[in-house]
Amino acid sequence: MLHKEIEILISGYEFTSDREAEPIAIQYLAMGYHAAVLRYSVKPAEYPVALYQLAGAVCHLKENAKKYRIDPDKIFVQGFSAGGHLAASLGVFWKRSFLKEAFGADSEMFRPAGLILSYPVINSSEFAHESSFRCLLGGRYDTMREEIW
Repeated sequence: MLHKEIEILISGYEFTSDREAEPIAIQYLAMGYHAAVLRYSVKPAEYPVALYQLAGAVCHLKENAKKYRIDPDKIFVQGFSAGGHLAASLGVFWKRSFLKEAFGADSEMFRPAGLILSYPVINSSEFAHESSFRCLLGGRYDTMREEIW
């Protein structure tokens, strides 16, 4: 029983982890890569707010690639835990019409070159991290959970 109580307290999409942000970006910078950190919205924000934020960040980087001196065709998205789910979601939903309509941009502007999923919360089996999805979807959990799992 204690395990279940702890799981609820530390559920994904409830907070972001500082140790999975700037320290990781600094390591990439030290290896000669460009890096950016997105502080996406969590509870009480619900789906698709964080997905819009990530799609917008990728679009921003591509639109400003020349200014930032980056290759717009080499933008990878990495996420840890719930952030891994978010990165995977962009990898699956980048060409969906709801993103294109929200930004008024071509779908290719949201398409990452690749995904780096670090212990992502994407399991929909009996061992799924249900509380992460409850935070993500809020009151729409029962009607939308199949769409994002």
